[in-house]
Amino acid sequence: MAGVQLGGWGSSRCIGIAPILGDFPHLSPLHRGGIGWKMRIHIIRKKVTADEIKDMLEGLNSYIKLAVDIKRKVVVGGGILHADCEAVLLDDGSKQENIWGADWYPDTNEIRCEALINIRPRQNNRSMKIEDKKICLKVEKIIRKRLSHEKSK
Repeated sequence: MAGVQLGGWGSSRCIGIAPILGDFPHLSPLHRGGIGWKMRIHIIRKKVTADEIKDMLEGLNSYIKLAVDIKRKVVVGGGILHADCEAVLLDDGSKQENIWGADWYPDTNEIRCEALINIRPRQNNRSMKIEDKKICLKVEKIIRKRLSHEKSK
């Protein structure tokens, strides 16, 4: 696939995407952002590093879109859409029913369990917000384990 690079096989795998129009037909031109648009997505299996956080913040600056596999305890973060992170988890072997979306704000360590990928009536979740408190708590616990960090002084 043109525009995709893999690297960083330590605690995470980084997928740097700088698509040229047409590389990702499932994204609208608005989401693709045109030539030169760049987003950084990381698969996080262990504790995140400061450089990985910086990479994932490239797209939105103040917060990071995440998809969390609550069974495998793997987090994917970065990019513009939760669906991009979800797709990476699916490619990595996750099952869709175990993937939930959230946003993480590194400056405040706040987590919001809200994303379009969470709308799934067959699992009794009819809104963007994760309605099952137990699932939301699992998502938050995994995110805090993988992403929480001490601010450098």
